[in-house]
Amino acid sequence: MPALQMLDNLVPISDFSHGKGSAAFSKVGDDNPVVVLKHNKPAFVIVTPDEYREAKQAEEDLTLLTLALKRMAVASDDALVSLSDVMEELGVSQDELDQMDEVEFE
Repeated sequence: MPALQMLDNLVPISDFSHGKGSAAFSKVGDDNPVVVLKHNKPAFVIVTPDEYREAKQAEEDLTLLTLALKRMAVASDDALVSLSDVMEELGVSQDELDQMDEVEFE
């Protein structure tokens, strides 16, 4: 987001107590967060639900990637098993995996 556009999306927290909250919410859109200021410092960021979900998913992905990289760094080469070896052992093909519905785990 360009810096000048970001300045338009700074909203003092007092606006919410002066009936201007709906104006702040109407500024929120995809790739257009609103920053709420408290004592002239950023205190909150208002984003769309989709952007929040994307951010949480990215955070989770990064956490899992970091964990995987740490595990790989300490594992010996003989402890690592390739995906193709695992699939062969389980009797699963890539085509079968591609045809499966996506499942969400929580």
